[in-house]
Amino acid sequence: EAMLATKGVSVLDVYQGWCGPCKAIVSLFKRLKLDIGDELLHFYTVEASRLPLLKGFEGKCEPVFLFVMGGKIVDSVKGVNPPLLNKQILEMVEEERRFYEEGAQRKRVSTFCYRLLFIEASIIVLIICLCYSGPLLALALVRENAIQHWRNLMGNYDIEIAQEHNPTSLRARYVCPDIPFNQIHGSESSEIAMKELRYFFPVEHTLIAIKPDAVLEYKEEIIAKIQKSGFIISAMKSVELTPEMAAEFYKDQKGKAHFKELVNYMSRGTSLMMILTKENAVRDWRDLMGPADLELAKKSFPNSFRAQFGKSILQNGLHGSSSIQHARQHIRLIFGEAVLDQFGIIIGNF
Repeated sequence: EAMLATKGVSVLDVYQGWCGPCKAIVSLFKRLKLDIGDELLHFYTVEASRLPLLKGFEGKCEPVFLFVMGGKIVDSVKGVNPPLLNKQILEMVEEERRFYEEGAQRKRVSTFCYRLLFIEASIIVLIICLCYSGPLLALALVRENAIQHWRNLMGNYDIEIAQEHNPTSLRARYVCPDIPFNQIHGSESSEIAMKELRYFFPVEHTLIAIKPDAVLEYKEEIIAKIQKSGFIISAMKSVELTPEMAAEFYKDQKGKAHFKELVNYMSRGTSLMMILTKENAVRDWRDLMGPADLELAKKSFPNSFRAQFGKSILQNGLHGSSSIQHARQHIRLIFGEAVLDQFGIIIGNF
């Protein structure tokens, strides 16, 4: 209780009795403590078997670090990962500093339990322990009125109420002995569903263009290869770029010798624009696309799209956003703000 009430960021090293606290991370914690001071950063060690609330961690070989701010569990790190721990702690301490000095809002959402914003921290600890005690299965379910239909199937969150009033519901039927919580979760609203989909099914969106010459000669072949490469085509649109649009599209090339020629080329015919979706979409598409230099592409990356479908540096067949930020800008420019991805989440509204 004293720890939960402590001002600032509290880091809990949850360890096993047979091995003791994690020694490999002590030097990092000492350095951070010296750099930041006593007021906003605190470290604790706790043996998993000593507290019933940490039962889910008992017997686990891998260290787990829990982070508490404002009496709430706000994050966790599994395993010894000094760069990640350093980054997390510095960001949280800065967040606490802004909270106390400027009145800025805290991050108060548990990594795993968006809906537990106002439940006491000890209960959140127990639920996170249960989540960490083994693998869970996350499903993205799709149907008309999906949220309410699934919640009807689940039944009441209180096991006793579910068993008394709706004994055929999933929460009433599938109960684990000695665990006072139901074992099935469902998003409470469209907003929460979007957050949880992004958490459990993390994806990126990138914008690509099949350039005018490649559209005429290789469009269907390129689309088939994209789909076979693990990308989801979330949106597709044929566009005749005006010179002004082409200049905006390639504004990062402005000032280079080839800029005018590139704008003229891209505005002389129809391009096929697509939003591609997958994990690491920006990087993976650029790897698949290959370098802009056609000679380099054919020599060093013969299986790349540009090596297969390009004719020259200018007519290299395809374009791909160079970064997540560029992808966002290009999506807004070509598709506007209302295009949806495969989860029904707006892609263009960043």
